[in-house]
Amino acid sequence: RARDLARMTGDRVTLFGPAGDVRFDSEPPVIPERDAHEVRDAATTGRGVARRTLGGAESILAAARLPSTREEPGAVVVRVARPLSSVRSSVDGLTRFARNTQAAAASVAIFLCLVAAARFQRPLQKVIAAAKALGAGDLAARSGVASNDEVGDAGRAIDAMAAEIRRRLANAGSADAVVAQLVDALPLPCVIFEVTGDVLALNGAARSALRLEGPNASRRLKELTKSPE
Repeated sequence: RARDLARMTGDRVTLFGPAGDVRFDSEPPVIPERDAHEVRDAATTGRGVARRTLGGAESILAAARLPSTREEPGAVVVRVARPLSSVRSSVDGLTRFARNTQAAAASVAIFLCLVAAARFQRPLQKVIAAAKALGAGDLAARSGVASNDEVGDAGRAIDAMAAEIRRRLANAGSADAVVAQLVDALPLPCVIFEVTGDVLALNGAARSALRLEGPNASRRLKELTKSPE
C-alpha cells in the first residue's frame, strides 16, 4: 500500500516499524531515521510534521500513525515527504486557481447585475413615462407593466389611479350637464356661481334680466362676476 501511495502521489513514502526501523522507502537509498522527531511525534500523538533536507532536497515531511492490528500491536508510522519546491509550485497553482475563480465569480456577478438592470430598466421607464403623462393631463396614459414584482405593482397603481381620475371627471361632467339642464328649465332668472366666483350655469331668463345678450354680453358677464353683490 505504501508503494501504491508513492506511485499515485509521486512523493517519497517511508514506512517505520514500532522500533523506528525503516521497513519500506520508495526512494533509495534507505536512510535510517530512528531519531526523526516527526516520526516520534506520530508514534506518540498520532501525527507529526517537519521541514528539513531529505535526500539532498529541502522537503516537507508529514507522518501519521497507522491503526494497530493483532499482527502488529505496536505503533507503525507512515511518512510522506515532498520537496519544498513542489509544495511551492502546488501553492502557486492553487493561488492562481483561486484568483481565476474569484475573477470568474466577479465577472458572473457583474453580468447578472447588468441583466437585472436591463430587465428592470425598461418597465421602470414605462412606469415613469406613464406618471409624467398623467401629470401633464393625458388621462389615457397607461404603463402597460404587469410583472409580478415591485415595478409591476407601481405600474398597476398608476393605471388604477388614471382610471379613477377618468371616472371622477366623467361623473363631474355629467353632474354639470344635469345642473345646466335644470337651470334652463326654471322660469325665473337663475345664475349658479362656483366658489371661485365664476359662473357655472345660467338660464335664458337670467340672460334677459341681466342684459347678457348681444355684443356686450361678455363684458356684462365680467362685470357681474366682479361685483361684490
